[in-house]
Amino acid sequence: MLQLKTSSKNIKIAVLGYGKEWKSSLDFLLSQGFSDITILDKNNDIWDIPENITYILGPEYLRDLSVYEVIIKSPWVSPYKSELASFRDKFISQTQIFFEYYRWNVIGITGTKWKSTVSSLLHASLLEAWYKSKLVGNIWSPVLDEIDIINWEKHDYVVYELSSYMLEDFCPKLYIWYINNIFECHLDWHENMWNYSSAKMNILINAENTVTHNTITWWEITFPSKTWFDYENSSLYYNWEIFLTSPVKHILWEHNMENICWVLSILRCIVDDENKLKSTIQNTLSSFHSLPHRLENIWVFHDITFIDDWAAVTPEATISAIKALGPDVETLLIWWKDLQADYTNLEKTISESNIKNIVLFPDSWYRLFSMQLDSKKEDEVFEFSLANTTLKCIKTRSMESAIKFSYRYTSPGKIVLLSSAAQSYSLWKSFEEKWDQFKKFIKKHETV
Repeated sequence: MLQLKTSSKNIKIAVLGYGKEWKSSLDFLLSQGFSDITILDKNNDIWDIPENITYILGPEYLRDLSVYEVIIKSPWVSPYKSELASFRDKFISQTQIFFEYYRWNVIGITGTKWKSTVSSLLHASLLEAWYKSKLVGNIWSPVLDEIDIINWEKHDYVVYELSSYMLEDFCPKLYIWYINNIFECHLDWHENMWNYSSAKMNILINAENTVTHNTITWWEITFPSKTWFDYENSSLYYNWEIFLTSPVKHILWEHNMENICWVLSILRCIVDDENKLKSTIQNTLSSFHSLPHRLENIWVFHDITFIDDWAAVTPEATISAIKALGPDVETLLIWWKDLQADYTNLEKTISESNIKNIVLFPDSWYRLFSMQLDSKKEDEVFEFSLANTTLKCIKTRSMESAIKFSYRYTSPGKIVLLSSAAQSYSLWKSFEEKWDQFKKFIKKHETV
């Protein structure tokens, strides 16, 4: 693997992708004396590149990749793109730079669903137990902004939420690794499920301690299940005996009981004293709240509850949301982006639920519900049959149309659930833009 520590300061470096990491990567390179740096991005409207830095923007931004010795790649740029594939041996990420320089205890968390909740709950628990902990990675601020690796900033534990993008072609050295689950996701970036799973499994290779919900066998190596904790109803169990009863105050739903069990299993590798472990999780849960955009209750207008679950980017996550909220879910807003994912179980869950209304944003209507919707016009309400139920539906590209439909057809006392079931960048540049429109039109039409 390429390493900057031992590289000449005169090497030609490209920073590929104008994402949230690019500035901290650039600042790090300049602080280490690298000077021959070029910014590459397909967008022309980048205005805050320092004057002394070369840049190539627009459609031709990949034209000269062969001249660079190191390419620091944004996580959002897929190395499987045809024009990049032959340069993969030059790629390095900000995550790799961090692990090259940082030598103390790092706990790596990955999985398709709920890794952000597990990471943040673990971090809060470590702080409660009086450890110096830092939470970085994936949805958080760039790691080189958060930890000063140049001046040897040290923490008892760094909790690093690692996405499949960060783990592609990279096996970090970890004190503890944890995988909670793997479902079909990001297949447009990884090309297929094998590549996606392989990236996730890279977290296994160089770790001192393992915590996993299920036994995992990878490349003929078996990593046994190591959780110790389980739950039933509202009670937590440790080695089959009651550990805590009714510990959850502010985070609801069954899957969060699983998250708590997984966090306790990681803590068990660190905290030997059972009483301290019990008090730590009790105190943490007394004030811990769910992360934004994860089954978050937004507002209630006209006795209709609007729930934001846009962080659900797989069909399994949306299935979990529907089951968690139960029969009160009457209207579902859904997307479709990953054409390789299997939505059969989601269709089945919808047909067996109390859902009566569906809003389909692009590109969901091309694949869901057995192609019944191809001939339907956009922004017109229609009905169609699914198993033993009849659904009202609208195909739209407008969040305003979606919210007006939701107000009109959702019964008082019921729930409108925004749960993407896929990546959903086809209409908006980011989650935040989609979220802002969701809030804007709920408020705009509350008086209708």
